[in-house]
Amino acid sequence: MMERPLSGNGIFRLCVIGLAVTAGLGALGLSVAEDLSLVNGLWLCFTVITTIGFGEGPVTGAGRLVAAGCFLAAATCWFGLISVSVEVGLARHQSTALLSQALEPLARRHGPRLFDRN
Repeated sequence: MMERPLSGNGIFRLCVIGLAVTAGLGALGLSVAEDLSLVNGLWLCFTVITTIGFGEGPVTGAGRLVAAGCFLAAATCWFGLISVSVEVGLARHQSTALLSQALEPLARRHGPRLFDRN
């Protein structure tokens, strides 16, 4: 049995949920590995996920490994979000162009008008 492919909305939701899960699990992992509070672990994970890099990064090997995993997961989610956004934008542009092309002969039509406001 063939499964339906994911739609743009499905991929978008999956990527947003993936970013949230990555932030939560990464914050927990970094707080344990770096001996930080959960809030500081969340801040450190946020700087890794958004690639901002404020301040010091993880100093322990385990913390660096968790940060690298967070970055890879977040990069995958960001790539999915950007890809879906570009795809949706191109699909809208294409449908607008096709509609304009289909209505062009009606705009050049001579004879009685279809509506009073033409």
